[in-house]
Amino acid sequence: MKLLRGIVVALLLVSLAWAADGLVIKAVMPADQTQGTSDLGSLNVEGVGTVTLMAQRTGTRIVIQALAPDGKVIGQAESVIGPKETLIYVTTPGGLKKLTILWR
Repeated sequence: MKLLRGIVVALLLVSLAWAADGLVIKAVMPADQTQGTSDLGSLNVEGVGTVTLMAQRTGTRIVIQALAPDGKVIGQAESVIGPKETLIYVTTPGGLKKLTILWR
Protein backbone atom coordinates (compact mmCIF):
# COMPACT_ATOMS: atom_id res chain seq x y z
CA MET A 1 0.00 0.00 0.00
CA LYS A 2 2.89 2.37 0.79
CA LEU A 3 4.39 1.67 -2.64
CA LEU A 4 1.12 2.55 -4.37
CA ARG A 5 0.82 5.75 -2.35
CA GLY A 6 4.43 6.66 -3.27
CA ILE A 7 3.73 6.08 -6.95
CA VAL A 8 0.60 8.26 -6.85
CA VAL A 9 2.48 11.09 -5.13
CA ALA A 10 5.33 10.84 -7.66
CA LEU A 11 2.88 10.98 -10.58
CA LEU A 12 1.16 14.02 -9.11
CA LEU A 13 4.48 15.82 -8.69
CA VAL A 14 5.51 15.00 -12.26
CA SER A 15 2.18 16.22 -13.66
CA LEU A 16 2.52 19.49 -11.71
CA ALA A 17 6.03 19.95 -13.09
CA TRP A 18 4.77 19.42 -16.64
CA ALA A 19 1.95 21.94 -16.09
CA ALA A 20 4.37 24.52 -14.74
CA ASP A 21 6.71 23.98 -17.71
CA GLY A 22 4.28 25.54 -20.20
CA LEU A 23 2.35 28.78 -20.38
CA VAL A 24 -1.28 29.11 -21.40
CA ILE A 25 -3.01 31.97 -23.18
CA LYS A 26 -6.74 32.19 -23.83
CA ALA A 27 -7.36 33.59 -27.30
CA VAL A 28 -9.75 36.51 -27.46
CA MET A 29 -11.73 34.78 -30.22
CA PRO A 30 -12.44 31.34 -31.63
CA ALA A 31 -10.06 30.23 -34.37
CA ASP A 32 -12.88 30.22 -36.94
CA GLN A 33 -13.53 33.93 -36.30
CA THR A 34 -9.91 34.95 -36.91
CA GLN A 35 -9.79 37.30 -39.90
CA GLY A 36 -6.57 38.18 -41.72
CA THR A 37 -3.79 38.78 -39.20
CA SER A 38 -4.94 38.89 -35.56
CA ASP A 39 -3.20 39.63 -32.26
CA LEU A 40 -3.97 36.76 -29.86
CA GLY A 41 -2.36 38.43 -26.85
CA SER A 42 0.94 38.36 -24.99
CA LEU A 43 2.69 36.25 -22.38
CA ASN A 44 5.73 36.91 -20.24
CA VAL A 45 8.26 34.17 -21.04
CA GLU A 46 11.25 33.77 -18.73
CA GLY A 47 14.49 34.71 -20.45
CA VAL A 48 12.74 36.42 -23.37
CA GLY A 49 10.28 38.97 -21.96
CA THR A 50 6.85 39.72 -23.38
CA VAL A 51 6.06 37.40 -26.29
CA THR A 52 3.25 38.44 -28.62
CA LEU A 53 1.26 35.78 -30.46
CA MET A 54 -0.04 36.67 -33.92
CA ALA A 55 -2.35 34.46 -36.00
CA GLN A 56 -3.03 34.53 -39.71
CA ARG A 57 -5.90 32.52 -41.15
CA THR A 58 -6.14 31.30 -44.74
CA GLY A 59 -9.26 29.22 -45.34
CA THR A 60 -9.28 26.50 -42.69
CA ARG A 61 -5.53 26.80 -42.00
CA ILE A 62 -4.16 29.03 -39.28
CA VAL A 63 -0.50 30.00 -38.74
CA ILE A 64 0.60 31.36 -35.36
CA GLN A 65 3.86 33.23 -34.86
CA ALA A 66 5.46 34.08 -31.53
CA LEU A 67 7.28 37.42 -31.61
CA ALA A 68 9.98 38.50 -29.16
CA PRO A 69 9.89 42.08 -27.81
CA ASP A 70 12.23 43.14 -30.66
CA GLY A 71 9.81 41.72 -33.27
CA LYS A 72 11.94 38.68 -34.11
CA VAL A 73 10.01 35.44 -34.78
CA ILE A 74 10.99 32.96 -32.06
CA GLY A 75 8.36 30.31 -32.74
CA GLN A 76 5.77 29.24 -35.29
CA ALA A 77 2.96 26.71 -35.40
CA GLU A 78 0.39 25.67 -37.97
CA SER A 79 -3.03 24.27 -37.26
CA VAL A 80 -6.47 23.90 -38.73
CA ILE A 81 -9.65 25.44 -37.43
CA GLY A 82 -11.48 23.16 -35.03
CA PRO A 83 -9.12 21.99 -32.27
CA LYS A 84 -9.72 23.59 -28.88
CA GLU A 85 -6.00 24.24 -28.38
CA THR A 86 -2.84 24.83 -30.36
CA LEU A 87 0.70 24.24 -29.08
CA ILE A 88 3.60 26.47 -30.08
CA TYR A 89 7.20 26.16 -28.96
CA VAL A 90 9.38 29.26 -28.59
CA THR A 91 13.14 29.52 -28.46
CA THR A 92 14.53 30.85 -25.17
CA PRO A 93 18.09 31.05 -23.81
CA GLY A 94 17.21 28.05 -21.61
CA GLY A 95 15.84 25.95 -24.48
CA LEU A 96 12.40 25.49 -25.97
CA LYS A 97 9.36 26.63 -23.99
CA LYS A 98 5.85 25.30 -24.70
CA LEU A 99 2.99 27.78 -25.02
CA THR A 100 -0.60 26.62 -25.31
CA ILE A 101 -3.28 28.67 -27.03
CA LEU A 102 -6.81 27.88 -25.85
CA TRP A 103 -9.38 28.92 -28.43
CA ARG A 104 -12.70 30.21 -27.14
